[in-house]
Amino acid sequence: MLNKLPFLHSTPFRKAKALYACKAEHDSELSFTAGTIFDNVHPSQEPGWLEGTLNGKTGLIPENYVEFL
Repeated sequence: MLNKLPFLHSTPFRKAKALYACKAEHDSELSFTAGTIFDNVHPSQEPGWLEGTLNGKTGLIPENYVEFL
């Protein structure tokens, strides 16, 4: 996977699509299925994670699980 963070800094809030399913292990993470579209995706303070919104809830998404639209 390419490092997408430098590109995100120039356009901080983007849409992203999940490539894989993920089950949240903590309250701060989002659960989702492959093909899910996230809004307002931007870098988080946690290395390797992005923050985005799904169905009105904002949480962490593994950076390598998504592609930007």
